[in-house]
This record gives sequence, structure tokens and C-alpha cells, in this order.
Amino acid sequence: MAFPEDNLRKRKKVLRKKLLLWTTISLIIILLGINSIIPIIHQKRQIASLTKEIEEINQKNKVLMEEIKALKTDPTRIEDQARQIGMMRPGEKKVKFIPTPKGENK
Repeated sequence: MAFPEDNLRKRKKVLRKKLLLWTTISLIIILLGINSIIPIIHQKRQIASLTKEIEEINQKNKVLMEEIKALKTDPTRIEDQARQIGMMRPGEKKVKFIPTPKGENK
């Protein structure tokens, strides 16, 4: 015949083993979870950074598209660009100013 104290000791021993098992399993799950969360956090930061970069590039594209449109349609802009590469209107003469060295005044 088993004494009540023996049953109580056996129950406590079984409970300790179960508690240790569940604690171990929980720790493993937590550690595995942390290892999978860190890359996700890194990816979210990278996505935010790339999204910002895309927005900046889209804004630059918009400005460049407006520039292209102006260069194709605005006569003043077209003439300015042509003059920058040395083109002139028929009958115009190009005048080039040569700076004098310092100290010479004529």
C-alpha cells in the first residue's frame, strides 16, 4: 500500500519534469522566433529605405521629363542649348572676349 506522501512526491517529481520540459520547449521556440524576427526587421528597414529611394528617383524622373518636354517645345530653351554648343543664327557673328592679364590696362 502506497502512502499519501509517496504519491505526493511522485506527483511533484512528475510536475517538475513536465515544467522543465515545457520551459525547455518554450525557450527553444522563443530563441527560434527571435532568430526569424531579426531578418524580418532588417527587411522592413530595407523596404522603407528602398521605398524612399524610389520616391526620390520618381521625383527626379518627373523633373527630367518636364525638362525634356521644355527642350522639345520651348523655342527659348532650344536656342539656349544650341548656343551652349556653339551654334549661331544665320548672319550672326560670334564675339569672343579674351581677358587681359592683371596689371595691364590699355
